Amino acid sequence: MLKRLNCAAALLLPLLGGLFCGTKMMVGFALLQRGVEIDPTAFGKDQLDELVASGELIPTLKYYNGENNNQEADYATSTRKERSKRVEGVKGWTFVFDKSNCFQNELNKLDNSDWYTIVPILEDGSGVFNVKSNGKLTGFDAKLFVGIYDIPLTADVTGANVQVDLTPDGTARWQSSADVFMPDEFRFDEITPVAGLRIELDPIVDGATSITATITGLCSGNSIVGLTDMANWKIGKDGVLSAPSAIAYNATTKKYSFTTTAVDAGTEVQLLTSADGNPVYVKDTAYYSGQSQTLTVV
Repeated sequence: MLKRLNCAAALLLPLLGGLFCGTKMMVGFALLQRGVEIDPTAFGKDQLDELVASGELIPTLKYYNGENNNQEADYATSTRKERSKRVEGVKGWTFVFDKSNCFQNELNKLDNSDWYTIVPILEDGSGVFNVKSNGKLTGFDAKLFVGIYDIPLTADVTGANVQVDLTPDGTARWQSSADVFMPDEFRFDEITPVAGLRIELDPIVDGATSITATITGLCSGNSIVGLTDMANWKIGKDGVLSAPSAIAYNATTKKYSFTTTAVDAGTEVQLLTSADGNPVYVKDTAYYSGQSQTLTVV
């Protein structure tokens, strides 16, 4: 059965009266994989953690400077100067991050990517989502272009930058089916992207039952403390993964000790974050991921 589509008067009636909420400032954005839908009636911190750990959500990226980068619509003009819109405009942004080359290296993995949708994050911790006809939420289909990294030459802030263009479909939904949602268990502006870990193993000798490692931030070099949840770690021995039986942190040496069964000489050992098959360590509102070098037991 086919329905005849007419311009129903009820659909053309813009409901512009009454009281409206004011617009909040955009302070960052999250990236949600295309095809991923969120049920707003059953979305809490656990569901958020699952999306981040599986790589389906990149939590809030907070930029230093941002500006609109819209492409305006194209119009045709008659001989009587009457205009008609022929091609819709496209919504876009340009974001600059006051961060190092290390951040640029990671950001560049998103260059020319259309794998994600964008969810703008507002100053009150809420997010702007596309509301689908089934009531589920998605982001807005987008394409990302990473610009050339600039080292500052003056007092002006330069660094990593990315342009985000909504697709024509994403722009249509931005214009007609966007709405703001606030979680009741967390704020979107509290949730940080996955941080890289630099994990350096100390030499391991034959028969050792403890593996010692220095764990620092991938881009900062600062010591990372508090990562002692055994469920988030795996020790690889010749490629076979097992969980440590205990983890301790020494505040004096700033080293972690991972207790395991005795290792034999010649065994190749590696330490990595891993939980339920995902390489992400979930800790409150922060997320970490990393793996050490492979070290041969002597």
